[in-house]
Amino acid sequence: MEELQNYWEEYNFNRFNTIDLNSFETLTLLFPILAVVAADHNIDGAEKEFYLEQIQKKVHKNGNLNATLLKEEVRYITQNLEELSPLMLGALKILVEKENLAHELMDMMLVAAKISYEPWQAKTLYGEADTRLKLSKKIVDLVVEDAVNQKERISEEELDVIKDILQKTGSLTERNQTILDNLLN
Repeated sequence: MEELQNYWEEYNFNRFNTIDLNSFETLTLLFPILAVVAADHNIDGAEKEFYLEQIQKKVHKNGNLNATLLKEEVRYITQNLEELSPLMLGALKILVEKENLAHELMDMMLVAAKISYEPWQAKTLYGEADTRLKLSKKIVDLVVEDAVNQKERISEEELDVIKDILQKTGSLTERNQTILDNLLN
């Protein structure tokens, strides 16, 4: 995990208030959601509620996390998304490989894209997600099926972000490629 620590140190280098490694890992796992909901350069209320709910769930599961700090850092990340993207994707690649999260990564980005498109359904979808952003199989199956059947619900910008993140984190598994191919056709 020395490589992850290097990314953490680089992240903290430009921050007035540094964060601990556990908080950095949490932010790294939230990054794909932030990137997808910000793909259109506008994070609306439902999208914000979605990522704030993910923060609360993580804080609830891990009492060592500080919700206020995480919210401040998420604000910083969303305001500096393009600049921080290489750093966050490098750290995410390490976590995806270490914890075998390639499918969960795709699933959480599809849910974020769906929420981005249909805010009125947001609470139904994200209310089922647990703290590791691993979704119940039933919810994921519904989201993936819906995303594949109704491609127009995922914007070109979101698709580009999803594809970019999958490629840069080594998460383009056969399953994820099939989903992407269905969304692109």
